[in-house]
Amino acid sequence: MQEQGNKKPEDKNEVTVILDLPDDFLCLCEYSNITPKHALETYIINIKVYNYLINEGCGVNFLATSIFKKYKDAHFKSKGTRVAMFHELHIAPIKQILKLGMADVGSNSPQYADIINKWYQIITGKM
Repeated sequence: MQEQGNKKPEDKNEVTVILDLPDDFLCLCEYSNITPKHALETYIINIKVYNYLINEGCGVNFLATSIFKKYKDAHFKSKGTRVAMFHELHIAPIKQILKLGMADVGSNSPQYADIINKWYQIITGKM
């Protein structure tokens, strides 16, 4: 077995970004004894397509996802509607998520996880 040394294996979902974090955010992280990376990861893992399409209430998933709705509303007012490239790839999964919402099946269900997993595979060309 070949040793990789200090090189970390590549994670397909990991992205390296440089952010200019606001002082408020950094102060709250320090006050809460949480690293900025952990704070951002905690926020990101609570973003759900389900809550973008269906209001699941006012829980953490709803709050994390609300930034996308605010951006969409502001962007639409200033620049008009914008459609995803290859939008036809998104139609079937969105319909499936809406069906889950109509059946009162939430974003923590295995059915939802399966839809998201298959959708991701489709849009990344792995299916």
